[in-house]
Amino acid sequence: ILRRILERRLNPGDPALPDRDTIHRQLTDPGGVYGLPPDAVAGFLLEGGAATIAERIGALGAIGADRVVVTLAAGDWHRQAELLADAAAQLA
Repeated sequence: ILRRILERRLNPGDPALPDRDTIHRQLTDPGGVYGLPPDAVAGFLLEGGAATIAERIGALGAIGADRVVVTLAAGDWHRQAELLADAAAQLA
């Protein structure tokens, strides 16, 4: 299960994060790193703070996921990793 974990620019979590439209273009660019079909992005792109991320990951566990694979696709990678760690701590 692959989920894109991202914070919104309006959330002070990562000021380096581009806006949603820019992220969408980056994820769907056929010549880019991901090249996702545009209709698939909604299922991969997750926005919100650590609590929102923890809730989504927890919901995946509740339906039987043994593992969740995360790609930090935008923003400051180190800050995004810290935010993901905050979400994981909420699940512990």
